[in-house]
Amino acid sequence: MGLIFFIYLSIGVIFLLKDTPIPFIMKCKYRLPMSIKEKETLKYYHGIEDLSKNIENYKEEVFKNLILFSPLIVIGLIADVGLVFLAFAILFVAYRYRYLQIKNIVEKRRIEFFKEYPGFLNSLKLYLQSGLTLENALGTYFTGGGKGYYLTLIKSGLDKIGIGINRKTAFLEIILSTRERELIKLVNFFIQFYQVGVEGNDYLIQLGDEAWKLKKETVKRLAEEGSAKMVIPMMLIFIGISLLVLIPSVFSIINGNLF
Repeated sequence: MGLIFFIYLSIGVIFLLKDTPIPFIMKCKYRLPMSIKEKETLKYYHGIEDLSKNIENYKEEVFKNLILFSPLIVIGLIADVGLVFLAFAILFVAYRYRYLQIKNIVEKRRIEFFKEYPGFLNSLKLYLQSGLTLENALGTYFTGGGKGYYLTLIKSGLDKIGIGINRKTAFLEIILSTRERELIKLVNFFIQFYQVGVEGNDYLIQLGDEAWKLKKETVKRLAEEGSAKMVIPMMLIFIGISLLVLIPSVFSIINGNLF
């Protein structure tokens, strides 16, 4: 039964990593609790447009993962009690897997954005100072391609304007598709630029200063996280060496007491 446990676990992991749909599960009626952090992460991942539908899809994926690995508990009960604890641990990982996956993607998008955002603002300011319109300035910047996720949203809005969609509508769609505060402030500036004709240079300088601060904070945080990640393996190695030294000593003491 132990072998069956690990064979089923392997099959479940393959289904999990390939994100294979299981149609009959999706027809089940269920109600999963959802934390505020999960909802906020989904807002950053999908935006606030069709949020209820995205939450429903997220719950379906989590529920599918739970159903997928639930038989491990039954197999563990039949095979060995120790496997039951392992099954519950696996079930918890399956429950959190989708959230951690989305959270990781959101974090990568934000880091990518904070790195390229100051350069984008600086280029935009120079293009506007040279006499280009906002659309031409953005078009010139995006000519090279290879931009991150958040700046690609601006490019998408620019493309929609190019095919005749109203400027305000195109820019509002960008706001609906993200919760990133700095990007929302920039897009609101675009809207005011066209509607009111605000002076852009001073505001872009202000946004640029804030963007450089965010970039510095991001680089600092990544450096701290990198240092922490380097310390953890060293701690594990230290614990392993300590166990290798201590366990024989403990057995020697026990054997000495016994004999």
